[in-house]
Amino acid sequence: MELLYGGVWRVVHPHAIGRMGTGRTGLLTWQTAGLARGPGDAGEGWRMFDVARIEATRALRVHFTPRPRGGPAWTAGIGAPLAEVPSRGEAFSETPVPV
Repeated sequence: MELLYGGVWRVVHPHAIGRMGTGRTGLLTWQTAGLARGPGDAGEGWRMFDVARIEATRALRVHFTPRPRGGPAWTAGIGAPLAEVPSRGEAFSETPVPV
């Protein structure tokens, strides 16, 4: 999806949404294009966005492979996700994932 955040369009793969430590709702994404963090940063990587500050969104007609998780606390910044994409293993499994 694309989202407009801080006046800049970014292409992101949403992975989880939930309450951040600040009490606000956060969207954890893998950013593939858009504003970099600074010189030498290609702009790709994990990013957390405050949902209330997202100015606009556009759906892209593409699919993405979930990024590898960094362990049981992979949703850093979100205490308990309200929703999350399946793990890479679950995404490629032929066994249905219980809902």
